[in-house]
Amino acid sequence: MFIIVLKALSKEFRGGLPWELLYADDLALLAESKAELMEKIKRWKEGMECKGLRVNMGKTKVMRCVVSNDQSVQAVDAVK
Repeated sequence: MFIIVLKALSKEFRGGLPWELLYADDLALLAESKAELMEKIKRWKEGMECKGLRVNMGKTKVMRCVVSNDQSVQAVDAVK
């Protein structure tokens, strides 16, 4: 039920799959650069706050991954 409401509230600023994944009360944002990720986080935070919801930045985590030549993905670091 929460996802249905969240999808309706975020319609104006949501980028869609595969770059934004909604699950329960969590959101996963994918980006190709740190600057692009920060812009997405800002857009979601401002959009949700305009609707009366709050994004808990203290619980927000960033994970950087690297894709090697053989197409395997390796988590490099996780930052809180």
